[in-house]
Amino acid sequence: MRSFLLASIVALAFPACVQDISGGTGTGTGDDQPAGTCGDMVVGAGETCDDGNTTSGDGCSATCQTETSATPKIAGSMNPATFELFNPGTATLALTGQGGFTGTANLAYSLVDANGTAIAGATIDAPATADLTSGSATVAVKVTLPLSATATEIQGSLKVDITSSVDPVTVTAAADIKPILTVEYTAATGQDPLKHSLHGMTFNLLRGTIIHIVNNDTIVHRTHGSGQQGSTQPFAHENVNDPNAGKAGGTYVIPTIGVPPSTTVYQLGCHDHNGGQGTPEYMSFTVM
Repeated sequence: MRSFLLASIVALAFPACVQDISGGTGTGTGDDQPAGTCGDMVVGAGETCDDGNTTSGDGCSATCQTETSATPKIAGSMNPATFELFNPGTATLALTGQGGFTGTANLAYSLVDANGTAIAGATIDAPATADLTSGSATVAVKVTLPLSATATEIQGSLKVDITSSVDPVTVTAAADIKPILTVEYTAATGQDPLKHSLHGMTFNLLRGTIIHIVNNDTIVHRTHGSGQQGSTQPFAHENVNDPNAGKAGGTYVIPTIGVPPSTTVYQLGCHDHNGGQGTPEYMSFTVM
């Protein structure tokens, strides 16, 4: 009798154990679920939060566990920028207070080459502080390079060192520095040379600087220079036989790499407005 009862108990219990082990009808709690991916903004297995990043101190840790108290700090980003000679260029700095930070941030700027050496003569016009009492701030960083800054392209960096009541942070963006001087015929320049902002100016260029004459007016402005018309020599006339020469929206490119440094003064400008002679508009250039 005792053997019969033991056999009955085993017969009843064994199928249930088999089913549970095989996963068919077990009542497990999902321990075999794959771990969540921290930083994908989905709270998965093993995570108590997921804010879309793997940075600690912002309320959700680097392993996606809820932090009892976020560390106040400042986060920033800045868009890559291209800077030319003489004419200012602008980059945009975006700052955000995290972990409850509000207050004032102090800003210090620098423009450096690939070796971390400051670009000679560069001036940066931007606020020395940013107000983050609302939680964020946007700062325009205006950079002006002298004509003597470079005669070759430089892959550098624009840096902003940020200090405040919390840990300091540095924001860096790529800065492409081009040895280009852009001279623009602006909209509504027409045939009046006095409307041109660079009329009558003298420029001392490093050999290798590239001049861009850009026509952003609505009429033809054909560029004349000291060189022979239509030649490939620097500071030459724009070819009057070219039907596209001087057209609105066009750019006349003048390299100086082939010009030996000297005291020779070259002229560039426009006295052919809309296909007819007009009051001349000239600038002077010397290659150093």
